[in-house]
Amino acid sequence: AISSDHVYLLLGILIYIGNYREKRVRDHWDTYKPGKMRPSHPIAHFISYNTYQEIYRAFRPYDPRSEAMKAASLRYWIPGTNIAVDECIQHFEGRTREKVVIPTKPTPEGFKIWAVAEAGYFLSWLPHLPGKVFDAVGDKKPRTRKRKRADEYSLNPTQTVVVDLVKQLPNAIYHVFLDNLFSSPDLFRVLRVLNAGATGTCRVNSGIFKGLVQLKKADTDGKLGWLWGQIETVPTADNKVD
Repeated sequence: AISSDHVYLLLGILIYIGNYREKRVRDHWDTYKPGKMRPSHPIAHFISYNTYQEIYRAFRPYDPRSEAMKAASLRYWIPGTNIAVDECIQHFEGRTREKVVIPTKPTPEGFKIWAVAEAGYFLSWLPHLPGKVFDAVGDKKPRTRKRKRADEYSLNPTQTVVVDLVKQLPNAIYHVFLDNLFSSPDLFRVLRVLNAGATGTCRVNSGIFKGLVQLKKADTDGKLGWLWGQIETVPTADNKVD
């Protein structure tokens, strides 16, 4: 059975491991061998690696405050039609795998958070979980296929965030505003199924209408010739949006 002493011992080991990093957790229990120089960590004198694993498996960090705050956000604010999805960073300088460092951001170091908001008010949010095994929202990454079916939509992990955030809102008709980090034709199709329109800037490699890509190239080359403030529209291929 796990006692309170085991819990305090586990917390102390986790703090120690966070301050004295090794390539693998089990390396903290490795001892000196001839021809293999390694530091000797004192935690090995208090608990074996196998016992540490058995205790660690019995615990799962869970903080209900985030879910309570999200519920309160929607309890005190009824979302309107126009909403926005974007990323933000909560400043943090400690040690954790969840921390990101983006020098070009106003807050270059901390926890990245995906948020859906209206008029600057956060309606809901999701933590960004960087890594190769998990996607942007912590789900296992699906196996990728080279080709997709005609009725299948292909979303990358970042675009999936938009869908997950919209699903957290009360059932209603929304119009989502995005930047070019998210925008793609497939994402807009999925949002349409959820009764949500979308407006956003996009990148030329996002799969948009080829005519728009050519217009962007002409604009970059200074050959577009449009008047200031001129707006052009292009209907979708299925003529459902004009």
